[in-house]
Amino acid sequence: RGVIARGQTNSNMLTTTGSINLSGNYGDPARENLAKSLPDIARLIAAPGSTSRVFYTGIGDFDTHGYEEQPGVAAAKPTLTERLDSVMMAISAFVQDLKSSAINHWNDTAIVIYTEFGRRNLENQTFGTDHGHGFHMFVLGGQVLGGLKGSPVNASDLAAENLPQDIDYRTVFKVILDDWLQVNGAAVFDDFTAPANPPQLF
Repeated sequence: RGVIARGQTNSNMLTTTGSINLSGNYGDPARENLAKSLPDIARLIAAPGSTSRVFYTGIGDFDTHGYEEQPGVAAAKPTLTERLDSVMMAISAFVQDLKSSAINHWNDTAIVIYTEFGRRNLENQTFGTDHGHGFHMFVLGGQVLGGLKGSPVNASDLAAENLPQDIDYRTVFKVILDDWLQVNGAAVFDDFTAPANPPQLF
């Protein structure tokens, strides 16, 4: 549910970036937080003379304990598919604008998509899923070494109540700190011992 984008930006420059034209369709900013926040982040990344390196934004309504894909009594809330569609639209527009000639920062930006908890494999009695164990993280960017990191999910994993944890999320963030932001990740995660051979992301 969180998105971190690293660019070359300064958060106090937002009022000076209105002249930067964006072409991506982020969705409805009145209804979707990413549709409101990601265009601002894109403009800040493009702002001349900016120095900030990390941005955070998020999106809610993923705590789908009930009626995950059925309106039912939760008709006022979007379904999981609708939430994922809104994320895909906003992220796709963000990537499109980062690649555009107006911004041209795709190769020096890393986007990290993550959640603070996963969901269980099995549906509960109210047609939703409860808090789980393992979850997926996504890292995007012009210098990201793509592909699956860790073991693929198998039939046995899907039959269990919870997905197993293969890579600790702190390992991913430490790699980003060390290899992308080039700061000491161990100083941030001082109570965590990362594996000797972490996934190579960049």
